[in-house]
Amino acid sequence: MAGLIVSEYIPNTFLYHVFDKSLGSFVESFNMKHVPKSLRPFARVICSGCMVILKANLTKKPHVSVDRNGIMLLIEGDVGAHFYRKNKTHELLSADGVIKVMLKPQFRNSRLYSDVELNGVDFKVYKLGIGGMFGSSARKLLNYIIPKTIWPRVQKSLRFAINRRGIRLPTVCGIQFEKLHVDYIRHAALLSADFTVDLPFFIDSFKRFIEADLKHSDEIHEYDRKFRYLRK
Repeated sequence: MAGLIVSEYIPNTFLYHVFDKSLGSFVESFNMKHVPKSLRPFARVICSGCMVILKANLTKKPHVSVDRNGIMLLIEGDVGAHFYRKNKTHELLSADGVIKVMLKPQFRNSRLYSDVELNGVDFKVYKLGIGGMFGSSARKLLNYIIPKTIWPRVQKSLRFAINRRGIRLPTVCGIQFEKLHVDYIRHAALLSADFTVDLPFFIDSFKRFIEADLKHSDEIHEYDRKFRYLRK
């Protein structure tokens, strides 16, 4: 049996680097190929070169906190939608939001399951590509619909994907974990598991790793530096 204590410091350090290196940005474009085939002839006539661009960006470093109830993930960011036509870009939507997600991963039969609960969603649309009274009403409507209607559906889909189907844990280099168990305490998760090792496969994988690494070791002293622990 093997045991491991995972502090919340580890995911928070990872999330810090994600935010610091601007890796928390998302850009996706939708053009004619994303339109249903039945509507493409009509869309080509109306706007053949049009495109909708969605952008999302983290505005603060995501934060993970662990207690006896599970893992709480706090995400803050902004979202924008832009319409592109004839070399001109028109802003459709600008919004920011704060999402609190509670996760409680558990292991059953070498599969990872997790309950997903959206504890808090604060979403505010502050700019819409529609002016006048209708624009103000549309903003209020979106501010209501997104947290009350859209996010509950997202939560339901995530629960179905993760908690019902589960994610099968892979076998890594012949090592298969069994009877995994996780407990949660303040600021950390406690992992324990039995494991089996396919020794011939593990040794073969290690040999292939060394052979691949040696291809980049052109000098003897570099070989000695890397593999000195193998010498008697």
